[in-house]
Amino acid sequence: MDPVSIALGVAPLCVAALKGASKLKEKIKLLRSAGVDVKRYRTRLETQRTIFLGDCELLLRESGVETRLAADMIHNFDHEHWTSTALEHALQLHLGERYDAVRELGEDIGSQIRNFDQPLRELEVEYSGCGKVSVLIHQSL
Repeated sequence: MDPVSIALGVAPLCVAALKGASKLKEKIKLLRSAGVDVKRYRTRLETQRTIFLGDCELLLRESGVETRLAADMIHNFDHEHWTSTALEHALQLHLGERYDAVRELGEDIGSQIRNFDQPLRELEVEYSGCGKVSVLIHQSL
């Protein structure tokens, strides 16, 4: 076989490989930046969660719940005191007319945190894994 025929046969393969490598490099950059975005959103969510839980603990304490019990309740949403009628009554007295609105708002915020929390954790793990792989691929290109 003559060298020109080989070169003409191999050249398109090389061009296709280089184009593929270029596209792969772009995808890797996208994945790397997506991982950073996920971490940033995760940090924001964690900050908002901390503020919300702190406000809930403060509300419990202002409603007459002992400091230690309020802290335990914040860290355990299955705590038996959450369903206490005494707690319900104390919160109603403390909040007055605002009780229903505050209760609904608290439930909505808690629901939103739960809805965002798990998917962000999964994305963070997924992208952090891709980031490690992408660094290895990037270094080999």
